[in-house]
Amino acid sequence: MQMIPESVESIGNYAFYGCTGLDEIVIYGDEFVIEISSYTFGTLPVDCVIYIPTAIYSDYVSDTYWGNYSAYMVSYSSLDDLPYNYANELLYIDPDRLYNLYGNAS
Repeated sequence: MQMIPESVESIGNYAFYGCTGLDEIVIYGDEFVIEISSYTFGTLPVDCVIYIPTAIYSDYVSDTYWGNYSAYMVSYSSLDDLPYNYANELLYIDPDRLYNLYGNAS
């Protein structure tokens, strides 16, 4: 499972590429702000599920890059709708402390 909090604005190239054990991605927030590229995820496992808040579900489905993963997407109204209590997993990611795979500040 990978919880992506609303503080994340973009996910870079190859961030999850080749992550064959990725089974759930939860987008958390009420605005469409997470930009990805065509190589962010690569090929997801067939049983992977991407949970998207209902209020912004159509934004993700119609996005140029996220739309490539629409077959994996399921909408949810609240974290209580998800099969696991993700409310306990929420993280705050400080954008000033993010680094890419090369160790450079993002």
